[in-house]
Amino acid sequence: MRLRPALMALAILLQTAHCQSSGNGNANSDGSRATDGSVGGDQAMSGPADLGSGAVDAGADLASGPKIKSCTKGCIGSGDCSAGTAAFDADNYSCTASSCVYKGCNTDSECKSSFSNSAYICRPVSGLPSCVKGCSSVSECDFGSAAFDVDNYSCTAGFCEYKGCNNDSECKSSFASSTYVCRSISGLPTCVKGCSSVSDCNLGSAAFDVDNYSCTAGFCDYQGCNNADECRSTFANSEYVCI
Repeated sequence: MRLRPALMALAILLQTAHCQSSGNGNANSDGSRATDGSVGGDQAMSGPADLGSGAVDAGADLASGPKIKSCTKGCIGSGDCSAGTAAFDADNYSCTASSCVYKGCNTDSECKSSFSNSAYICRPVSGLPSCVKGCSSVSECDFGSAAFDVDNYSCTAGFCEYKGCNNDSECKSSFASSTYVCRSISGLPTCVKGCSSVSDCNLGSAAFDVDNYSCTAGFCDYQGCNNADECRSTFANSEYVCI
């Protein structure tokens, strides 16, 4: 997928909004709120993105959405939640009700270190301190893809704020797939996988196959994980739970 390295970063911002309603962890590339803190690429975490098997593709709820059960790393203490990078280590998490909850970045330096990019800063996004790309003009928010270039962002309060996709064509181009469409999710135009039936939503892993989705208004709407076994299978990690 053309955007794959960069979209890991975008997933974390999506969980910022998701986390406000669901209360657990940070989203990873499979659309869960798993707390492995996976990050990468130069893409700003300044707007949600569909990862092919990702959170928006999964129809993940934004700040105003309903709570869904999601794959999350289990814990005894916050040390169990560390992903080993500055913005995603033990002091960025709490262990709440035996699951990892991302509390946000602490400093600009953490973000610069985690993303190996001096442009990254720590700013509140939907109430959660988040690593975002700083900017002085919207031209700095062009990430070289149709759904993630200057007409999809604003430079707001010194960081790149994602305003959403503009049309289906942008999504098809960015995700190199004719199945992607631009639809409003909790008020934000978002690239999501289109569907005519729920079978189109099978993403090939236990927590993201047909029994985890509905085909709603022509796009794949994630209904949540069903049990811990799905999460452990999907992430190949026995520490994952479905909460």
